[in-house]
Amino acid sequence: MPSVSVIIPAYRAEKFIVRTVTSLFAQTLTDWEAIIVSDDKFDYQKFLAKNNITDKRLRFGNTGKVGSGPSNARNIAQDMAKSNIIA
Repeated sequence: MPSVSVIIPAYRAEKFIVRTVTSLFAQTLTDWEAIIVSDDKFDYQKFLAKNNITDKRLRFGNTGKVGSGPSNARNIAQDMAKSNIIA
């Protein structure tokens, strides 16, 4: 089980998602998972892979909607989280 689950709601995040995930890789704590939940039906997993970013700590979900709001995406990610510590 990871020590912390980092929740990342994503809506039109193509400009920022690479920098966001890269900052996680730079942290001194390495025992984390990141849950990226798309709220715009965009495939962020494929997008990150095209930018040479793949890691088993990255997990992906989606709201199944467009623009349902960050709270909805966070709730979905929280349900997916493996850690009791959420960031």
